[in-house]
Amino acid sequence: MENTIKCELCGLVCSMQISGSHLRVAHSMTTKEYRALGYKTLSPARLHQLQQTPVAKGKFPSRYGPDHPNWKGGHVASSGYRIISKRGKRCLYEHRVIAEEMLGRPLHSDEVVHHRDGNRSNNAPDNLVVMTRKRHGETNQGVRRYFHTNDDCVEAAHILHQVGWSQSKISRALRVHHGTVKSWLHNTST
Repeated sequence: MENTIKCELCGLVCSMQISGSHLRVAHSMTTKEYRALGYKTLSPARLHQLQQTPVAKGKFPSRYGPDHPNWKGGHVASSGYRIISKRGKRCLYEHRVIAEEMLGRPLHSDEVVHHRDGNRSNNAPDNLVVMTRKRHGETNQGVRRYFHTNDDCVEAAHILHQVGWSQSKISRALRVHHGTVKSWLHNTST
């Protein structure tokens, strides 16, 4: 019959295809190993079915990112950077993709993309500057990641901790490194 296939190792007749579970259980092999012996795993009818799908005919090419019908615009990571899918890859930082397109080449390992206005989700080309990691660390353009601290910050951290805020939430609110908040709370509690 056209819609059945016979296992060449044991003679079992299967409809449409020889399953991987049959090969694993009965013959201790994978479908890949079975095909390597020169045997087919699909019946002619099943092979014809698969060749008639729109993807196989080239009517629906693989689509990623904005071209995909379920695209919802990417998402924003907890760090504030926009995450997108492009070129068949998932989880790319949008600002890095835009910078590479502006340069016409991939970024080097020692290059970073600086946001002039400090807004990590503003990926307009005129807001992005490619620079070395060293220069980025030295720059005072835009918004700094952490503010300088004073006694008011220490007092605010203690008050927020007393009302039940976590150390990570306090560090984000005060824009202070989490290790600094930890040391403030630890130093006065001993």
